Amino acid sequence: LHRVDRRQRQMCIRDSPYMTPHSLFTLGQVMNMAIFGALFLGDKESQIFYEREIKKSIPLLFREGFYSFDLGGLEELFKGSHPMIQYGVGIVYSVAQNYEKTVKWYIKAADQGSAPAQYALGVIYAQGEKVAQDYEKAVQCYTKAADQGLAHAQCNLGLVYADGTGVVLDYEQAVKWLTKAADQGYAPAQHNLGVVYCKGEGVAQYYEQAIQWYRKAADQGCAPAQYNLGVLYLSLIHISEPTRPY
Repeated sequence: LHRVDRRQRQMCIRDSPYMTPHSLFTLGQVMNMAIFGALFLGDKESQIFYEREIKKSIPLLFREGFYSFDLGGLEELFKGSHPMIQYGVGIVYSVAQNYEKTVKWYIKAADQGSAPAQYALGVIYAQGEKVAQDYEKAVQCYTKAADQGLAHAQCNLGLVYADGTGVVLDYEQAVKWLTKAADQGYAPAQHNLGVVYCKGEGVAQYYEQAIQWYRKAADQGCAPAQYNLGVLYLSLIHISEPTRPY
């Protein structure tokens, strides 16, 4: 993705007296794991694996005297890199709980069109835990990532329109984006689309469609979908209000 030439490596080592060849090698391992973790964004097990491995590797960097990515020439080293690498740097900072740097590097990657970074920024702005809560920015980020086909962003954008959070309540848009994500096999979107059809939000109330989408999500192990599917079957005509936990 991004080849570091000899001049850059020499600059990094020269300007970073605490960086040893071993710590640079460890940094490379961490970056690779962060990048591959980003590529497997839709695979929860892969995400858990890579996050665990990154957490195991970061203490090695600290033992080697690697205290921050700003040390010496590293800021220069990564600033022009591929957006996926910049997103990977953000992931590493997130695991290290340096959220200011996390946002900084996500923004760098997002500005270059990285859909995972745009989605991650949207989540950060929506939650308001690492930055000031800003639903409008969250919607903007979700929309950019959703337009690139990222199912996670499409699902969140659909939920935003369904709840009217940061945008005008628009069930038509909610169904549109949830359907796009659901058609990609994203279980949370399939579940929430089932909720939409069960409640008749923006579409005609259609229990057969609700069952179809609940089942697709339930078959992937989505517990809320399994619950709502059971409620739907047991209730027959008198349908209980389904939940939308996410």
